[in-house]
Amino acid sequence: MSDNDREQRTARLVATLATVAAVLVLVVIASSAWLRLSQSGLGCSDWPACYGAFAKASGAVQAAPGTTATNIDEIRAAHRVAASAAGIVIALAAVLWLIGERRQRGVTVIVVTLLAVTAFLALLGRYTAGANAPAITLGNMLGGMVLLVLTWTLRAKLAVADMPSAPRALYWAARLVLLILVLQVVGGGLVNAKYATLACMTFPDCNGAWWPPTWSWAAFDPLYPLQAASSDTAQALRQTLHFTHRYGAVLAMFGVVALAIAMGRSGGRLRADGAWIAGLLLLQIALGVGLIVAPPLLALTVAHDVVAALLLAAVAAAAYRINAR
Repeated sequence: MSDNDREQRTARLVATLATVAAVLVLVVIASSAWLRLSQSGLGCSDWPACYGAFAKASGAVQAAPGTTATNIDEIRAAHRVAASAAGIVIALAAVLWLIGERRQRGVTVIVVTLLAVTAFLALLGRYTAGANAPAITLGNMLGGMVLLVLTWTLRAKLAVADMPSAPRALYWAARLVLLILVLQVVGGGLVNAKYATLACMTFPDCNGAWWPPTWSWAAFDPLYPLQAASSDTAQALRQTLHFTHRYGAVLAMFGVVALAIAMGRSGGRLRADGAWIAGLLLLQIALGVGLIVAPPLLALTVAHDVVAALLLAAVAAAAYRINAR
């Protein structure tokens, strides 16, 4: 077997392992969201006293309606199995790539970063159970999404085919939209970490207002738990986060739509990627509106997190495809 054949075989194997890891990470993201939200009171009618409050004398977290200790334990077990399996698959892919003869700098950087993020999340996991600090919740959420982006981009780098000709403006547009989505995901992570999902119960306004009654940067401080604030202050800060996330969603929507249209005009694989991104965007918009106008549903919130991760990964992979030409 020639050196080129061995390199191609290694690339195919690592691409397959990256795909498997991406699927496992998606399971981790979904199960983590379910555990976090089901034990934070999502769906409680006496907002905000129940949602996000640790009010029981025993110190236990209020569970959402429809959840039981049994199914929470089952989801927690699935989360741990998927997380462990993802770590093993990522480590195996990294070893195969690093000991092989193929040395593409971009791929090597992704592989090393994957190992570092996996180790960080494994360490952070030791402090996650029962933790009230928004920073820990945010770190877990964003870490999982980074893993999904990296594994999917690694697959794209190793499986990329010839790409159609695209203007350089599309290259920069894809990276700008990716940056906007990253900021939007961070904002959404803060909304979840600080239990602000139900801070606004009307659409398109927020409880009759179009701007938060007060504005404070403390709302964006991941080290500041809102449970420590008074109920009125905490509610105002949650509304600040919710408003920011909503207006950011409008900006992200226009950016993703423009990118999808430009990719569609480029033809070939970029057209297919653009259609996939547009479909994810429409689904995410529907889920976001549904979270506001429908009764609080745990499944909708989990789906919103999962689709956000998929959209981010799709745009990141597309940004590489445009650069790979």
